Amino acid sequence: QPADPRAMLQQIRGNMQNAGVTPQDIAQNLRQQRQNGTLTPQSIQQQLIDNGIVSQDMISQFQNQMQNRNPQVRMNTLQAQLGASNDEWAILSPKIQRILDLTAELAKGTVTNNGRGVGMVTVAAQPQGQGAAPTPSVLATTLAELNALLADENAPPSDIKLKLTVLREARDRVKSDLTAARSDLLSFLTLRQEGILLTLAVLE
Repeated sequence: QPADPRAMLQQIRGNMQNAGVTPQDIAQNLRQQRQNGTLTPQSIQQQLIDNGIVSQDMISQFQNQMQNRNPQVRMNTLQAQLGASNDEWAILSPKIQRILDLTAELAKGTVTNNGRGVGMVTVAAQPQGQGAAPTPSVLATTLAELNALLADENAPPSDIKLKLTVLREARDRVKSDLTAARSDLLSFLTLRQEGILLTLAVLE
């Protein structure tokens, strides 16, 4: 399989030629689906698979590559937005990353995994390593356990009450850590940088 998006694009073009499919054919099919009200990201993906243009493995590989690359791209963009030199960024980056990690942890402990997210963090947290699965936070784990209890109509009220207490305490700890991390970062920023991070919801 292709090792990068450019190689993948070349393979897609080759697959289209082999299948005798043109971009116009695909566009016409998509227009028809839009008119029928059946056009979805899933239908587009399935059409490409059915025509032999892409494989499920290629799609998964591309998604993994983008997940691994996007955080670094966003952090590089943020450095440019802040006008930070490399020396400044060496100080600011880990402090900003700490805020992003805590914000993401708080979000995971505030909403269930319904695909909506909270839309607050503009810059995503860095992955924990190439191919590494993120470790569930105490907050997210506690929320999952509470949801499991709430789904059980026979769950003892005492168990629910205890889990509510644990969840609130876990949230308060993360909020406290987040406040401290933001306060620490502020002392290293210019007013312009503070304003930019405020608009990005990195600061409050």
